[in-house]
Amino acid sequence: MVGRYRSFVAVFYPESAPENFLDLIGGWNVPALLVLHDKDKLPDGEDKKSHYHLLLMFGGKKSLNQVHELVDQLGSKRVQPAYDVRGSARYLAHLDDPDKYQYGIEALESFAGASALELAAPVGDPSPEIIAWVRDQGIVEYSKLIDYCLDERLDWYGWASSHSIFLCHYLQSCRGWKRECSEVSAAE
Repeated sequence: MVGRYRSFVAVFYPESAPENFLDLIGGWNVPALLVLHDKDKLPDGEDKKSHYHLLLMFGGKKSLNQVHELVDQLGSKRVQPAYDVRGSARYLAHLDDPDKYQYGIEALESFAGASALELAAPVGDPSPEIIAWVRDQGIVEYSKLIDYCLDERLDWYGWASSHSIFLCHYLQSCRGWKRECSEVSAAE
């Protein structure tokens, strides 16, 4: 584990963290995600001790010692490189492990511009599913789609927000098609 890395994960316990730990993390100005795992179970079904997971994402490479200077302030002794940021972000909410408690993306607290929605979004192209839903629901406004994503389908939000030009053009053509259909039926 000798070397320098851009991202790290740390674990610490609520009782070992200072009262101002959120202010400390925020004061580092390092993009980070934090979640409290307070519903985890041991293999025998017993409750696991509540603990925080912290994902730090630096703009440049850092040594383990440099990162320890920060996270030791939280009472953490467990720090390791995060070899895959997306996978680490998804682990924070247990998104890929249905046998563990599902914390959900909304449980992730973000610092310094880190986006839980973008980092924890599944890899893949949800466009066929989104377009099918838009057609089935008769959606013709981009705002309706985005509102639905935020309220019901956070896993769609990243793709829908980063493909706004495509979606706006598609929805505009849907509006035009609906208008043509209503004009034809009114003329009959």
